Amino acid sequence: MEKTPEAVALIWGEGALTYLQLNERANQLAHYLRELGVGVEQRDGVARGHARGAGSNASPQPSRFT
Repeated sequence: MEKTPEAVALIWGEGALTYLQLNERANQLAHYLRELGVGVEQRDGVARGHARGAGSNASPQPSRFT
């Protein structure tokens, strides 16, 4: 990620994320889970929500479940 932050890391449908964007999303998710009380080395389930509409360019939205 440090050498090529603008390279494409993830492609889905017509959408894409760079390594930098993917890292930012992962950090956002980590902070959100910490706010919910999920601790380090604690297992918790995360499910990806469906994008809105067929062929949507929306990014995946995580949903938490226990």
